[in-house]
Amino acid sequence: MGPITPTVELNALAMKRGEPAVYQLIEPSRPQYIPNLNFRGMYQQRYHYPKVPTYYVSLKVGNRQFFGEGHLSFPKANGESIDEEDDESDDLKSPISLVHEIALKRGLAVNFEVTRESGPPHMRTFITRCTVGDVSTDGEGNGKKVSKKRAAEKMLEELRKLPSLPPAQAVKSR
Repeated sequence: MGPITPTVELNALAMKRGEPAVYQLIEPSRPQYIPNLNFRGMYQQRYHYPKVPTYYVSLKVGNRQFFGEGHLSFPKANGESIDEEDDESDDLKSPISLVHEIALKRGLAVNFEVTRESGPPHMRTFITRCTVGDVSTDGEGNGKKVSKKRAAEKMLEELRKLPSLPPAQAVKSR
């Protein structure tokens, strides 16, 4: 298994505390006039705006709220991601992180819940339900982490069946 991303770690800690981690995309305020800074000055310098758009996100865990910014990639119809940087980091991300990212882009809430555990204490079997919007999937495993990962993998398959979002669409904040 690869490295654990901070998002996965945060979601796991929030789940242990029994508090949902709610992510929300914030629409940035844009200036009325953006000067053309793509010119050559006295020493042939170039000034460019970044090609990759910056996104602002609000995260609420319990009664605490945090704000952050970063770059996201948009999913294609076939489930691959498009990014102007051709980022290969999706291969390094866990299925749980990918479910949270896709749900964030679509403005949907994510919930993982252990619905059943059975078997003797030394051979427990867990079933975890992943719910994103109206879609639910179940994952089974010999540990809570394994069952959560399998539920997220099944959810990714379901989310990739959804039609792709237009690139300009963003979730509006209240």
